[in-house]
Amino acid sequence: MELKNKKTSITWNAEEHDHMEKEFGWYFFIGLTALIIVIFAFWKNNFFFALFMIIAAILVMIFGSKRPTVHTFKIDGHGISIGNKFLPYSRISNFSIRNHPQRGGPREIVIRKKSAVNPFIHMPAEKYMISHAREILSEHIPEEDFNETFADIFADFLGF
Repeated sequence: MELKNKKTSITWNAEEHDHMEKEFGWYFFIGLTALIIVIFAFWKNNFFFALFMIIAAILVMIFGSKRPTVHTFKIDGHGISIGNKFLPYSRISNFSIRNHPQRGGPREIVIRKKSAVNPFIHMPAEKYMISHAREILSEHIPEEDFNETFADIFADFLGF
């Protein structure tokens, strides 16, 4: 990660999430789980669900093998930018610092948008950037504790 430090802004480049190399056992677990569910779906004559599970398992394996995209993140006095997308503070309700003790402490800034659809933005950041980002964000939006959702826990379990 590269840091460009200014008084009222912070900019860095980071992968959209930590990438964990998947071993054969990971693919075997996904495939075996899908196979068991597909067999159960056929047993219940639910062919559409079986087809859905086959497609879902293939997609999980494909996305699990891809390296995450590197984005440029910027926090300044006007809002947050991720790549060429800008989010003003007026569309943000709060922020949190998500801790990953198993990965050496705080690892991402979580932005909660004023939106019911996909309300969270996860911004990976190194420990030394967190305090500066917190200073800038605290001037514009409140900080709240982050309560992990089931999707966050499940994604971590799957290695995403």
